[in-house]
Amino acid sequence: DLIAIKKVTNYKGKVLEQDGCPNPNCESETVLDPRVAFLLIDILRDNSARAPSFGTRSALVIPGHGEVAVKTGTSNNLKDNLTVGFNQNYLVAVWVGNNNGSPMARVASGLTGASPIWNSIMRGLLANTSNHSWEAPQGLIQLPICPYTGTLACSGCPVKMEWFLEENRPTKACQKPQILPEAASTP
Repeated sequence: DLIAIKKVTNYKGKVLEQDGCPNPNCESETVLDPRVAFLLIDILRDNSARAPSFGTRSALVIPGHGEVAVKTGTSNNLKDNLTVGFNQNYLVAVWVGNNNGSPMARVASGLTGASPIWNSIMRGLLANTSNHSWEAPQGLIQLPICPYTGTLACSGCPVKMEWFLEENRPTKACQKPQILPEAASTP
């Protein structure tokens, strides 16, 4: 049986409910390849990938904590918006919506509704803690990729390091160096 919640504690740390196996030697079943889980986490913590849509200083960024992965969502008709984010120690999910199920104003989105609340909670939880990098499982490889072509970077390309399953690693490099837009417009 899958268990979504292992333990519920009150503000004093008293365990109110507990589920799961109390013995650390219990049998478990792997439901997601750890390498795929790592790739998903890496995607969800990539602030530079979401910067074109949300900006570099959005409520999805927790300064000093690049290990935090986060996803927003807005349902059809603006009835619900969510922000769910986590690191190795905490998972915080915030829902914003109307209790009667009616749509919210157009100004509410995953970024403007739930994210500021999520950000405040995560900042509080992570205050006075250090960034802990995710450890890549065996079977992954990190390679230099050209961000413009998505292929292996050639000598003249800008480089972005990306993770791949070893068996799905790219093998082709771009055909010609890609010029950065800023460099192309400079006389």
